[in-house]
Amino acid sequence: ESDSLKTVLQSMGKHEDIASTTFAEILSENNPIEANDDPNKFANLVSGLQRTADLYTFTKEHAFESRACIEYAKLLKTQRKLQDTSSHTQYTGLSVAESMSQCIMLGNARALTQLKSDFKITDRQFWFLKIRTLSNAHDWNTLADFAQEKKSPVGYLPFYEAAKEKGAPNAVLATFIRKIGDARSRAEKFAAIGLVNEAAEAAAATKDQDLLTRIRDMAGTSVNSIANNAIGQLRGKFA
Repeated sequence: ESDSLKTVLQSMGKHEDIASTTFAEILSENNPIEANDDPNKFANLVSGLQRTADLYTFTKEHAFESRACIEYAKLLKTQRKLQDTSSHTQYTGLSVAESMSQCIMLGNARALTQLKSDFKITDRQFWFLKIRTLSNAHDWNTLADFAQEKKSPVGYLPFYEAAKEKGAPNAVLATFIRKIGDARSRAEKFAAIGLVNEAAEAAAATKDQDLLTRIRDMAGTSVNSIANNAIGQLRGKFA
């Protein structure tokens, strides 16, 4: 029945429909997770994905689908290798990002580098992924160490935002705030977690009287002399 349908579709030039039908058949006959333990099924799955990719190339409008099939086959082969080296960890069925997160949590740097290279993950994408992965795991020590490795291509605000969203202690958040380059942003973030003296010191660097006054008012009499001196100097200048 399936072959008859494909014959009809081929006579009508419906190559994209043939590709869709072929793709569905391949996955129904060769479950990716089960195929990991069966070399024949795995070979059928990968070759079937390549056939599907070839069928999609008949029309320019389906170049994305063709490329997706090729990338999926590549991902399955990579995940099978990972599975062979880590028999207690399941990779098949995960996306590229999820596979990389798995490697981050397992400390598998070699596999992580391979995935990053094979799937052309940019440095920015990788840093965002690792920040999110470690924050989701509440692994604050490793996240803090990661922030110290080298200059972040995404800045340090994402560290703060991801950690804060997952309930990191203020002491952890403060380490990331201190690395934020913009003084105004530092002041606002310090103030947001109640570290008013640190906020005042950062605000003093902005020479923004309104910001300094706002932070001083938040603290009342507890703010240190740095903010008060800065406010006084600014008032004198603009008086």
